[in-house]
Amino acid sequence: MSVIIHFNPRFSYATSNGSQSMIVADINDDNWLDIIVANGPSNNIGVFLNTANKTFINQTTYSTGSSPSNKICQH
Repeated sequence: MSVIIHFNPRFSYATSNGSQSMIVADINDDNWLDIIVANGPSNNIGVFLNTANKTFINQTTYSTGSSPSNKICQH
């Protein structure tokens, strides 16, 4: 199952197939909330960085090993 994230005005951001969970956090210290998605069957996490103009860059994936299902963010 893919996850589509919608905003108003509507923007859609596709994740990898089988996304299982997500978290919203400022992961790059720019004071804008980013989106991190666990893509279980793809064995990676997807990161959508906030561009500060009400949009996010396309998903960048990072390999995690076997079936990630949760993420932990600590700032």
